[in-house]
Amino acid sequence: MNRRELTLAEVDVLWRAADKSGYPPEVVQSAYASLMRGVGLCDCEYTRLATGTGRRPYVCPFRGPRFRYGSPERLIETAIPWLLRFTARLRQHHLERLERKRL
Repeated sequence: MNRRELTLAEVDVLWRAADKSGYPPEVVQSAYASLMRGVGLCDCEYTRLATGTGRRPYVCPFRGPRFRYGSPERLIETAIPWLLRFTARLRQHHLERLERKRL
């Protein structure tokens, strides 16, 4: 089986195609940074997603080995909305915590 990894340009195309409406700019920027770190593009030229075996060798670095995909594009396409929701929840939790500390 031919395993393929993505470049930064390919991941950026998928990022731009994703629906990010309804999220504040801070959440979008943080989710993008998490995506780049998670797929290994901070220090490499290509992603490092093909860590599994079999028909679905691409393992999601954010949600664990239960989430396997047949192509790196599909993995990124499903990871982006999840990262946006997770980052928004994390930000909301942080803001609520700061509000409780003020009281």
